[in-house]
Amino acid sequence: MATITGTPFFIKDAVLTIGADDYTFMVKKAELIPTTNKGRHKNIGGGSVPVIGSADWVLSLDFAQDYVTALSLSNYSFDNHGKQVAFTLKPQTNAAVKGFSGTVAVEASNIGGAGQEEAMSSVSWDCVGPVARIAT
Repeated sequence: MATITGTPFFIKDAVLTIGADDYTFMVKKAELIPTTNKGRHKNIGGGSVPVIGSADWVLSLDFAQDYVTALSLSNYSFDNHGKQVAFTLKPQTNAAVKGFSGTVAVEASNIGGAGQEEAMSSVSWDCVGPVARIAT
């Protein structure tokens, strides 16, 4: 049996691009989340096996609202609601895996928030098709 070691890391040098633009500065959290349909096939002999479908992905973002900067993510999500755009998420810039890419269906983000607090937006954009690793 092999002993597997790893290289844990802090999210500190991640990069997020949507379309051709880098949105790293205003993004507090960027996360790709898979959802998989699954079940169990139970046969008449008393056995059971898992049945696992393909993953559907969501790009989940938390970011600071900004309606002053023309190309801000707040304005981008509002102006591009319903459009499909390419994205790249690089959680760790010096890693062997250079990141992940795909296409998302953009939805407008929430506007406003609580008094005396940083105005933040949260979105969960569905990925269109598979998410791919970016080769080294």
